[in-house]
Amino acid sequence: MDSATFQEAIGEKISKMILIISMFLSGIGVSLYLGWFLTVITLAYLPFLIWTYYKGIVVKGEVEDE
Repeated sequence: MDSATFQEAIGEKISKMILIISMFLSGIGVSLYLGWFLTVITLAYLPFLIWTYYKGIVVKGEVEDE
């Protein structure tokens, strides 16, 4: 595998991941500045949202036995 193929396969994914993480952290920062109380309440629900998203992916990915 040469570097051009590796960069083509991974480059866009890494840049999108960095963009998403920076947008998330910037949004948290702005919302903490503008309305800290609602932000804290919303962040309290974040683990539940992540868990339900994960469970939805796992359930949809399973094959049912007939």
